[in-house]
Amino acid sequence: ACGLYDAALNCRSNHTARIAAERLAAEHPDWNEDRLAEAYQKEVAERYFSITTAAIRRHDPNHLILGCRFLGCHNVADCVLEVAGRYCDVVTANVYPWADLNRGYVRMDRSLENVSVEEELHRVHRLCKRPMIVTEWSFLALDSGLPCTAGAGQRFETQAERARAAELFARTQLGIPFLLGYNFFMYLDQPKSVGNAASHIPS
Repeated sequence: ACGLYDAALNCRSNHTARIAAERLAAEHPDWNEDRLAEAYQKEVAERYFSITTAAIRRHDPNHLILGCRFLGCHNVADCVLEVAGRYCDVVTANVYPWADLNRGYVRMDRSLENVSVEEELHRVHRLCKRPMIVTEWSFLALDSGLPCTAGAGQRFETQAERARAAELFARTQLGIPFLLGYNFFMYLDQPKSVGNAASHIPS
């Protein structure tokens, strides 16, 4: 599967995304699907960031452009991060990590056993060459008396474990020199009125 490229090819025949994808394939008949997918993502990123940056600069030239707030960063193509860095003053991403309290480190994701937050954010920084902000992160504890079932994020049994995880991740972020700051996503401490959204609990 090639993500955005496949999605474009599955659009209706007169959709501009499909037209662009088919044009790219016609121009490069010797490229395999992976190479076409990367080139298509890069082309889309170039158009998106160039157009939005020009519009912002035209109407608000005196403020920083804080990027598009990637939904995570380990699943963003390298070429997209490189393009974002050319147009944005700061690159922003949500990060919902997995804290290993026994070993005292935080990895990027439950499934990424050997990829620490530091390693991944340094990789992103090498590609985008811009300062970064973590725009969302959270840990929840199941002893709060609230549902704690909606949204992303690692769950802990107790508030004490949650506090240890939050401190560990905060200290990790504060130790990364190009990271300008972070935003804790408190909305995940959902009120009881939200109800039960058990289908959203990470398994």
